[in-house]
Amino acid sequence: MTLFLEAFKIYGKRNYEYVEATMKKILERQPGLRRPYDEQVGVYPCCSINVGKHTASYPHTDTVNLAQSWCSITPVGDFDPKLGGHLVLKELGLVVESQ
Repeated sequence: MTLFLEAFKIYGKRNYEYVEATMKKILERQPGLRRPYDEQVGVYPCCSINVGKHTASYPHTDTVNLAQSWCSITPVGDFDPKLGGHLVLKELGLVVESQ
């Protein structure tokens, strides 16, 4: 289990348990679903890894995310928050610089 998931399990105990129980129910109802990366993903239903010098996502709104839970997006490696990693809220016309 990754350091992030260990921290989530300890410091976000109730959210972790909620996500874990929800995923367990889904997998019980849909036994054909496969989760090949369980060790790395932990209780999350999926995982996306962006590698490379420059990564970006298509502008989107995740309306079905669990609002009170932790976000697993974490910058790794050489990272300069003055140059990137900003949260862009296009609809509000805001760019929030990461700290």
